[in-house]
Amino acid sequence: MNNPALRALIVCCSLGLAPFGVAAQQTPENKPPTILLSVHAENEGPNGLWVQAGKDLSATELDTFQRLLENSFTAMKDIRLVEVENKRDHVEVIVSLTKVRRGNGTWWYAASSVIGLATPKTDEFVTHNCIVGEDLQTIAKAIGFSFASIRLRIALGALSN
Repeated sequence: MNNPALRALIVCCSLGLAPFGVAAQQTPENKPPTILLSVHAENEGPNGLWVQAGKDLSATELDTFQRLLENSFTAMKDIRLVEVENKRDHVEVIVSLTKVRRGNGTWWYAASSVIGLATPKTDEFVTHNCIVGEDLQTIAKAIGFSFASIRLRIALGALSN
């Protein structure tokens, strides 16, 4: 690995989330620090506002999306999922979804994704993204990528005060 840019990127991505209560250094067992993360998916509804063309996802679609979303984070070895109501400081991902008919019985899925820091006293906003895709898996992967990009921006100091 002679490419310094690639080497720097790998180092930055392995640092973790120091501002989120997680140490930026590795533990003595050479394991990365654990990031506590809650994930919650909900319908935009009920059945969208009267001015919106969107429809709520079915209970099955919403459960499927919740699992896909959780899986997009559990693939990261230093992530531990916790309940949304967890009292410890943790990163939270909240996603509101709707679907819009696009023809031939298919849908566009639109998500409003908020990533923040949940603490016992207050919730801190980190970022918000709107994502549209042809299927729920695409949306879940995009939200996972959004979280990964925030980690990189923190590691590079782009979100520092």
